[in-house]
Amino acid sequence: ESNDIASHRRVIDVSGDGANNAGQPVLEARDEVLARGVTINGLPIMLNKAMEFYDIDHLDRYYKDCVIGGPAAFIVPVFDLRH
Repeated sequence: ESNDIASHRRVIDVSGDGANNAGQPVLEARDEVLARGVTINGLPIMLNKAMEFYDIDHLDRYYKDCVIGGPAAFIVPVFDLRH
């Protein structure tokens, strides 16, 4: 908001291999960003099967339900690094 760059669209691309584990709750942070008119896309990294108690079995669902938002928001799950 303070970088003096004008744009018709503002987007944040979020990638990660797990749920939010630091900072404010993810739903609050997402809602604050969406209220400013910013779209959030998600790239959940799903290379390994969930094994620890804090891992999420369906990280793509978590991103869809809790992370992305705004006009034309999307998720692209990453299952393999070969492509």
